[in-house]
Formats: sequence, C-alpha cells, structure tokens
Amino acid sequence: MHTENPSNIPNVDESQAESTDRYLPLSTNFSSSPSLFIDTHADISDLQECASIRIRAGTELLESLTCMSISNTCDEDFRRVVNAAYLLLKDGVELMGVARG
Repeated sequence: MHTENPSNIPNVDESQAESTDRYLPLSTNFSSSPSLFIDTHADISDLQECASIRIRAGTELLESLTCMSISNTCDEDFRRVVNAAYLLLKDGVELMGVARG
C-alpha cells in the first residue's frame, strides 16, 4: 500500500499552513473569527496603493476635525469620525508593514 503523498497533490495540512502564512488577519478585526485579511503574496505596489488610499482617507477625516467646532459637535459624531480614521490609518499602517516585508 502506497502511503506517501505524491508531490503534485498538496497535503491538507500543508495547504492550511500556506493559507495561514499567506493571509494575515487585520488587527482591526474585532470579532472572534477574523473576516478581513491581507494577502501577503500580493504585489508590493498593490499593497502600497491600498495602504496609501487608507492613510490618505484617514488623514482627510482628521483634517476635517480641525475645521469642526467641538462645541457644535455631539460626542457620538466625534467618536464616529475618530473611529473611522483609526480603522483606516491602522489598516494602512499594517498594509505598509506587509509591503516592507
């Protein structure tokens, strides 16, 4: 009986390990089962572009805060803008980290 795995058929454990190494969950996943991942095998230019878009959007949100009057802003709105900026900037920084290797 032949028990070795032929080289052209991936071992289930090996493919799961590759998947675990390839897809890095974002730290902004706040659930017990992550649903957002970074493909660590993506082109560096794609990772950098994605990071740049998120960092720019987060920065623009924070720049908007400098124009807002705190006295006319409810706490809930302020928290929403800050939370969105945090998520965008954190994801962008993680993407840049993967792009740098």
